[in-house]
Amino acid sequence: MANRIDALFQPTTECPICQLPFNTREHAPVSLSCKHIFGHRCLLRWLKSGQGNTNCCPMCRNNVFTGEPSVDPHNVDTTTLWNALCEQPADSLNTFMSEAWKEVHHANVTNLIYDAIVPALAAASSSLQGENAFSHCILRLQISHQYSSSNDLAVPFIRLARFMQHVFPLLQPHLHNKEYTNLMIWKANACIAIGEENIHWTLIDEASQLCTNSRYSPLLYLYTVLISQNITHNAQRNWSERRHERMNMVVERCCHNIGSTWVGRPSNAFKDRLVVVYEELRRHQLDMGRISLRGKAGEEHIVLGLWQMAVWSVRRDARR
Repeated sequence: MANRIDALFQPTTECPICQLPFNTREHAPVSLSCKHIFGHRCLLRWLKSGQGNTNCCPMCRNNVFTGEPSVDPHNVDTTTLWNALCEQPADSLNTFMSEAWKEVHHANVTNLIYDAIVPALAAASSSLQGENAFSHCILRLQISHQYSSSNDLAVPFIRLARFMQHVFPLLQPHLHNKEYTNLMIWKANACIAIGEENIHWTLIDEASQLCTNSRYSPLLYLYTVLISQNITHNAQRNWSERRHERMNMVVERCCHNIGSTWVGRPSNAFKDRLVVVYEELRRHQLDMGRISLRGKAGEEHIVLGLWQMAVWSVRRDARR
């Protein structure tokens, strides 16, 4: 029995295409439905630009995509495809984000789709059975043979990758691969219009006013978590009694450091609310020794309460 098991389960240590060993980052192993295993980038190169019938396994010629696809990723509406991706299970989205982190912070800024997004989509797709939104997105991106923002589906992915690059130094390293952190970042990007290439300060400003439209609340939530992290890990103990000095310090930390790549400028009214939120977070974390916000379940209500208090406080001061 032992010999039969050993014969059945043969370890695979190198890619059959390039004959190089696998590793966890540059050359991750990927299994097809036929059970043959290849290096991820070698397989992508084969599917994208190989010769002959590239819709099959390079070894056994078994079809990679069997039958007619239930969704034609070339013709399907971009919004429909993106929304389907956003509705994927949390663990699948977390797999995508975790894989993207491995590449995105050192990927070439002009080739983010190929270097970071497509490998992450493939990793998430391989964790599911059959066709899925992740595989449809890969096909849609590859059909054009053009990994750039000219592909409409590429826009939210490139924005996400740039967002992650911006957030990377602002979060503590141990938070990069936490599911709650990954989902928080995903939702913050997903709440922005698909065709919008950049993150605008007006979106956070609108969310901070707590109007009936809560569309951008996930973006405000992430922004507040980044503020909380900044207070804890870059603490400034000397808190000025002069309001304009406090305002300047908060703007420097929360608008110039956090959000330095975002488009536009925060309004003066937003800055007034921001100072109130910053002071309250600082009081809780530094003076009272409470833990910082990290994106865990239930923290959305804390963030909502902070900005509600800020709106009320600014209105109260304006009446005086």
